[in-house]
Amino acid sequence: MGVTEELMKFVNEAKFEDLPAPVVAEAKRHLLEGVCTITFGSGLGLGRSICEALHREGEPQEAVFIGTDKKGSLRTAGMYNATMGDMQDSCGGYYYGVVHPAKNVTPAALTYASAKGKSGKDLIVAMIMGIEAYARIDLAIAGAHTWRGHYNDGTIGCLGAAIAVGKLAGLPKDGLRSALGNAGMLTPATIGGNSMYKAIGRATALGMGAANGIFAVELAQAGVSGPPDILECPGGFSQALSGVTDLSKVVQGLGREWESLKFYYKPFCGCRLTHSGRQCAQAFKKQTGVRPEDIDKVIWRMPAGNLIVTDHYPALGAPVSEHSSSAPYLIANVFLYDDVGPGCFSEKRLNDPKVHEMAGRVAVVADPELTRAAEGGYDKSYRTRIEIFTRDGNKYTYSAEHVKGDPYGEWRMTDDELKDKFRTYCAGVLSPDRVEDALEMITRLDEVDVAKLVGLLSTG
Repeated sequence: MGVTEELMKFVNEAKFEDLPAPVVAEAKRHLLEGVCTITFGSGLGLGRSICEALHREGEPQEAVFIGTDKKGSLRTAGMYNATMGDMQDSCGGYYYGVVHPAKNVTPAALTYASAKGKSGKDLIVAMIMGIEAYARIDLAIAGAHTWRGHYNDGTIGCLGAAIAVGKLAGLPKDGLRSALGNAGMLTPATIGGNSMYKAIGRATALGMGAANGIFAVELAQAGVSGPPDILECPGGFSQALSGVTDLSKVVQGLGREWESLKFYYKPFCGCRLTHSGRQCAQAFKKQTGVRPEDIDKVIWRMPAGNLIVTDHYPALGAPVSEHSSSAPYLIANVFLYDDVGPGCFSEKRLNDPKVHEMAGRVAVVADPELTRAAEGGYDKSYRTRIEIFTRDGNKYTYSAEHVKGDPYGEWRMTDDELKDKFRTYCAGVLSPDRVEDALEMITRLDEVDVAKLVGLLSTG
């Protein structure tokens, strides 16, 4: 049995009753974070601009643009919701890879489930199948895939979205294989080089991945099929985009070991590669009481590969997409305002000259020791060290190997912490009553109608 066949057999046979209780609970946590980051993105100026570009009155009004009073076709709404999930890069991801559910699987599945009258149990199974499958594909090919310049959330995310939506659509095993094959052919290449990480339009590439995942299922329903062995066939998805032929990790321990439990969540806004350094800055402020004006310069040491994403200085007033992965900008918010939350992306903060002046004192440099450690896997790439030099000649050094949000032990975000994040990120877009009602419905997702939940996430 080939890898594609075995994976689709597992997805096809999955039932809610067969999912372990921790996996069901984790699906609700994924949805909590996904919904709040999508909602927050819709309230940003750039989010409103994208809504205006995507919304068409003549389209079928099938599905909700979350955080707005607009509707559109399944594909358009799926693209919008997934785009909003990446608007400020504040959703969690796979600890051993680079994919993020709120940028693809969660919005595609939520959009489809709400439009088609699916139950919360249906949504849980679909999300877990999509997340489980694409995390495993990511684990097998991510390194080579990423270094070839692809943004995995657009490419592999398209496959995950197709699997989740195909499960919701009730496709049989062969139909799921057809949908996955279609998704492999429709996947957006999302090649943008280093500039991709600060490009205004980056999030729309990921939105297209979710939309094409929905389209792949619609094609399969119409009898149109892609390659039935898209993952392993010669010249297929993994070989064409990554050059990888050993896909054993995709199915190893399938149904016994759950990759969907190995995701981190983000207590800080913005790119996770910046979290450990900002955590160090918080410790420095708490322990020393040094004032921002007394800081002369900061040297932030990290693995060399991280600089591709984090080492840039946005111009004053640049869009949020340029700020969301800027290490100097984000750590400046800690020094000046003790802020690691969505306030970093307010219009006032993006235009704050004090933040940008402080960011100019931060140098991001590659560290050979940390670079070697990062070669051991993505979970090692978050290690960092910062050196803070004050105007009175003192030097302070802080380092971190783990950050809050890691999926294990004391670092794991609690349910209450995720609920607080939900409230904070949805505030200003949804009314307080709707926020609390939506929060309550997600916590008992296996008992609710998804359309009622999404109705709460509309401002109409």
